Amino acid sequence: MWRLLLWLIAAVPLVAHAQDGAPRLQTLEADIREVMRADALDIEDPLKVFAFVLNALPDRVTVHPTENYYYFRFLHRGTPYAGNLRIEVSDKPAVLHFAYYRTQTPWHPEAKATEIALNEAQGVTLEKQDRLHYRVCYGGKSVAFAL
Repeated sequence: MWRLLLWLIAAVPLVAHAQDGAPRLQTLEADIREVMRADALDIEDPLKVFAFVLNALPDRVTVHPTENYYYFRFLHRGTPYAGNLRIEVSDKPAVLHFAYYRTQTPWHPEAKATEIALNEAQGVTLEKQDRLHYRVCYGGKSVAFAL
């Protein structure tokens, strides 16, 4: 339990900013409640993890200058995970790549990433809006990515 508390203190920001610019208070009690909450995410199924990530995003996101990688992180049953969505842009049609992995902690080494290229075969569409704007759609959710 102490390891969990130390990880939470080190890895989870205690203050995040709300959209109006004012800080948003986060408490250790709420963080522990989140870690202890049971969830139904099948972490072994990359398409289900992709759906979870996409559904958690707002309708429009900005991909900062990181070679078109959009980074994310989340806790699953108390274990930290990180990953990215990457829109590969070239002379060929754009490709959406999705990767995630268990992050390194003092009691778990970093795990090999689960990676998948997503396309219409999995029900995922990637629509080019213009040179630096793409729309990703899956299962009724649509997110605009501004590169």
